[in-house]
Amino acid sequence: MKNTLKILALISAVTVAPLTFAVSSAGTEAPSSTAAVTSPHRPDWLFVFDSPKATLEKEGDHYTLKMQDITNVNAFTDRPDRKAKVLTPSEFITYWHAGGADSFVVDHPNAALTGAIDDKNRTIATDEMVILSHPTYDKRTRVFSFTVEKMTKNEILQIGVLKNASLFLDYGYIYNPTNAAD
Repeated sequence: MKNTLKILALISAVTVAPLTFAVSSAGTEAPSSTAAVTSPHRPDWLFVFDSPKATLEKEGDHYTLKMQDITNVNAFTDRPDRKAKVLTPSEFITYWHAGGADSFVVDHPNAALTGAIDDKNRTIATDEMVILSHPTYDKRTRVFSFTVEKMTKNEILQIGVLKNASLFLDYGYIYNPTNAAD
């Protein structure tokens, strides 16, 4: 029995050690193959809000985005995972706060806000690149709100009413404590 264990240990050391200490052609250490075993893969989720009408208002040193008629948030993953979910606004806010250092509370997400603004006698398309924080949802009025920051200091955000607004958030995690890979 002791010899069998020694042989298994030797086989394990011979097969795992080269993978663990693999060196890429650039001469840098490659990721350990054991990391994939001990750290489950978590898909990167992207989130989409669609609203028939949204307002972007300047309030002091920040902006507020209010999206009306929000009843769900669409979520999908990048390849290779290719998953999709429909979340309630309350679920989205729960995920916003979950995940510790990976949460949107700690690292606010980037987002693209698109829509159409009526300007005098014409409608113009607009898109704004922003950073979001402090989400709130009013179930009674179905208004989802965010505090908005400009991506760059010199950027000027187009404030006003947006028709057919969509908000696309960069990746985050849907944290499920019973299945860390979800």
